[in-house]
Parts: sequence; C-alpha cells; structure tokens
Amino acid sequence: MGAIRGKAKSGKLPFAQAAAIVVLVIAAALVTATSASAQTFPGANGKIAFASSNDGDSEIYVMNPDGSGVDQLTSHPAADYAPVWSADGQKIVFVSDRDGDTDAYVMNADGSGVSQVTATGGVSDPTWSPDGTQLLYVQWPHYDMPWDEIALVVANLETGQRRIIARVLSESTDHPDVEEVYRRSVERDPHISIATVYRTVRLFEEANILERHDFGDGRSRYEEATDEHHDHLIDIQSGRVIEFRSQEIEALQKEVAERHGFRLVGHRLELFGVPLKPPEDGS
Repeated sequence: MGAIRGKAKSGKLPFAQAAAIVVLVIAAALVTATSASAQTFPGANGKIAFASSNDGDSEIYVMNPDGSGVDQLTSHPAADYAPVWSADGQKIVFVSDRDGDTDAYVMNADGSGVSQVTATGGVSDPTWSPDGTQLLYVQWPHYDMPWDEIALVVANLETGQRRIIARVLSESTDHPDVEEVYRRSVERDPHISIATVYRTVRLFEEANILERHDFGDGRSRYEEATDEHHDHLIDIQSGRVIEFRSQEIEALQKEVAERHGFRLVGHRLELFGVPLKPPEDGS
C-alpha cells in the first residue's frame, strides 16, 4: 500500500484533513471544570507524583502518601517538572525542555513510554480531561510575541496517535485487521489503546480513506482506498491475499450488468482457493 489518500465526491480528500491536529483555543471559564478532574496527588493508584532536583537535574518521582517507596521515573539532562496524574492513574503528563523549549510529555505510571505531545514551546500547567484523551495547558507567547497573547489550549492526544495509526496502515501490504494494526501501533507508541485504533479505523473508513474487506476468516481487514480497482484471491490455507486485476473479468461484469439493464457503477470480487502445488520448503 502506498501513502494513504482520502476521497470525496468532488475529488481527493487530503489525508492531513482526515487526521488533522485538533487544537482549540478555549475560554477561561473552562479552567475550573477541567482542572477539577486533574489527579495531581495522590493519583488513582495512591502514588504522589512530584519533581525534585536532588540529583542536580529536575526529575519526576513517585512515592506513597507516607513518603515511602520513592521511585525516580525520569532521568534526563533537561528539566522535567510539573507532573500530573491522569484520572485513571495510568499516565503522567509533565513539562520538559528536552527539545530546547518547554513542551508537554506523557509517560506511563512506571516511567516507560515517554512521548512528546506538544511541539509549540511555551507550555505550562498541563492537566487532563476526565477521560484522559485531552490536555488543557497554558500557552505562553514566544519571545517575539506580545505578552498579552497567553492562551488556554486543549490538545487532542489522539491526533498524534492517529498519525501513527495512519502510518502503520500506509506501510501495510497485507490487509491487517484492527488487532494487527494495534499491535504494530503500540510498538511505536505504547500509549495507544485498542479503542483509539477502532475509532481511527472507523473514521478513516467513513472518510473513504480505507476499504474494509471480509476474507472469510471472521475478521474485518483493511487496505487503502484507491482509484484503481483490483480484486482479491485468498489462499484459504495460509490466509495470504493476492491482489489482481483482469480486463476480461471487468468486461464480462459490465456485459452482464448491461444484459440485465444496468450500468455497472462498482463491484467487489473475492476468489477463494487452495494452491495447485504445495509450497516448497523454506518458501
């Protein structure tokens, strides 16, 4: 499969539009409602998250409410600070200047899977939405911007994850199902949930970016929606899917439709078979 493209009735729909960054500037009235959902300390798992510079660099730690069980989660020359638990106690968002400016990062409760979720710089005071899919943070102006342009911003965490899922789908040549797309996606970002994969695949299908197939194994399989039509031959022994195009079949189907008084506007053909010869050893 090549680069994923979308299609609309009027022509091509750029993929960037289907997986666009969802960043909304909101009114200050939302601060109280959203901040109330933040799990600063302790989190749902009973741990307190805090920043300390005892080792010379500001790092993120967690500990029990009684001060025992102190664990260092980050170890980076840059300053990591302002940790905030997600409502379910599974993730921590924090601020760091690892890329040269202050941005928001997310990691798992054990410190694994650190990923950068903003790239604007000037980020401070991040907090979570109740469902853990969005962040609210303060966006401070850069040095060349007016200081009265401080904004409250909501960032959709699934946007970056959708880009990863789209990349996985774009690079796939084997018509993967959702579970396989999820497995490949979490190798790149362990924060991606299978629910996010299901939502993203459904979104891309509704936008005509993906085509869904049933190859007889009880699983929905997906591939890029392209302008060039092709059909499928499925090996029922191995599950291998072969894409093919036959001008003779295309002409015959058009002839059959016209014979019955129809103009053919589309079709789907899936052939199921077994190899005529057994595969060679090592093939």
